[in-house]
Amino acid sequence: MVEQDALRERLRRIMLEEDAWLGDALSAQDALKRPVHGPNLIAFTVKAEKLARLVKRLVREEGFRILSAVMEDERDRLGHVVLTVIVWQESSAYPIALAILLDGAHPTYPAITPHVPMMNWYEREHRDLFGVEPLGHPQPYALILHASAPDGVYPLSRDAVQESVLPRVPGDVTTDGFVQYEGGEVSVVPVGPIHAGIIEPGHFLFGTVGEPVVHLDVRLFYTHRGIEKMAEGLPLLDGLKIAERTCGVCTYSHGLAYSLALETLASVELPERAVVLRTILAELERMMNHIGDIGNMCAGFGYHRGVADGARLKERLLRLNERLFKHRYLRGVVRPGGLNDDLDAAGKADMEATLRAVEDDFAGLMERISKHEIAQDRLRTTGMLGAEIARDLCVVGPAARASGVPYDVRLVRPYLAYTRRDVAELLKNWHGQTVRSEGDAYARMMVRAAEVEQSLAIVRCLLKKLPDGTVHVPLPKLPAHTVGFTTIESPRGELAVWVRLDAQERLRRLKIRSATYHNWPAVPYAVAGNIIADFPLINKSFELCYACCDR
Repeated sequence: MVEQDALRERLRRIMLEEDAWLGDALSAQDALKRPVHGPNLIAFTVKAEKLARLVKRLVREEGFRILSAVMEDERDRLGHVVLTVIVWQESSAYPIALAILLDGAHPTYPAITPHVPMMNWYEREHRDLFGVEPLGHPQPYALILHASAPDGVYPLSRDAVQESVLPRVPGDVTTDGFVQYEGGEVSVVPVGPIHAGIIEPGHFLFGTVGEPVVHLDVRLFYTHRGIEKMAEGLPLLDGLKIAERTCGVCTYSHGLAYSLALETLASVELPERAVVLRTILAELERMMNHIGDIGNMCAGFGYHRGVADGARLKERLLRLNERLFKHRYLRGVVRPGGLNDDLDAAGKADMEATLRAVEDDFAGLMERISKHEIAQDRLRTTGMLGAEIARDLCVVGPAARASGVPYDVRLVRPYLAYTRRDVAELLKNWHGQTVRSEGDAYARMMVRAAEVEQSLAIVRCLLKKLPDGTVHVPLPKLPAHTVGFTTIESPRGELAVWVRLDAQERLRRLKIRSATYHNWPAVPYAVAGNIIADFPLINKSFELCYACCDR
């Protein structure tokens, strides 16, 4: 509590200096004045016209980073639309929630993006889905609603109908936001959104002079599924099913983050066996993804043996998941309060034997890549992303660590068994290999390779001391209109989940910010200056997910 009180007082002082403090001016009947946020969040309500300047100061001068931004239509309850920006400062255990109350009829506020560019996607998404206008935004174009949608229809507003299909307004998909080239020197090369392979849709518009790319525009969100709208009003266990289906290959991470967000509100202590097994499963998912990602990168430079080896080793881990936990991608294993499945002695032996075999084969794969002249030539100095851009855009996961940004939620805000001294030491001991400075495709591959070995070490450490006991405890009744928020380190990086309950202990708002959402905007910076033929390799080196954005 001492740290929390000190941080709260520091933020209050900064807000007073910026004339952003609104807490004392709130009416007693305003629900936001009540302690409706979970115990791991420090919440403030600030003046809407001062939010941009406040966030700029916290990010640029005070060393904070942005974890997420959540828009909520609270007009039926408060008469306002509410924007909450969640920030965090290194060495602190507590994220800060900065909320502004916007006029219910005409919700506008001064845009944050001109001061903190990484807010670009958040503010454009809120404009599309809620009708909230960020005044002065440098790119006031649609992010999600590409086709002409009817005016005044906002899919995430409280009165929008879940099952409705938006009627299309006649007209072409706009090219707003794409760079327009003058003169004849630059060739424009469109790729997508429909691709030759069986992949999700994305539109890439290259501006090239000969082979080198001078600029890349990216347009995504062609298959937005409305997951967050679908979650409204669901019982909590049904909401878990929605969270797990946000991403196909990070299913477990999304279910875990959702469960942890609810557990922050419950004030219950989970069984130690459940805590340890949850951590083991998180590392198994990390290994499976990283090994598969390295195989996919091999496709980017035509190394078919590497593609096959990566797919074969990933399949071995998927089959292990199915044998032990009944689902290849670990769907349905985690739940609020613990786990649905336990690990018996035979399963533990199976896991240990499988991991030994995978470790040996994976070492051979990485040795072959290290000696492959074409692989080394194509990987090194390709798709370089500098540390400054990575920090400014709040890039997360292996992509950030490959550019010298040592941000890992397991270390900076530890959870589950990552709080244990032996596991924390393993994370720190591997720091020199899981954080690199080159920022190229090679560094992103090698960070993943090191993290595979790190995950193996963590799993073995935890299996040696697997405690006895149960793997689940029931959650008590959770308080109405309360917010639970958590972040975890998914295979692709930091994953943030915000959950607000209603009065019937159902979901009122679910906001999922996957790692990919912070990493996609960095790709054009990494592509510029490379030849167009290297784009598939660069793209694969970030291993981004379309579905995580199309939630």
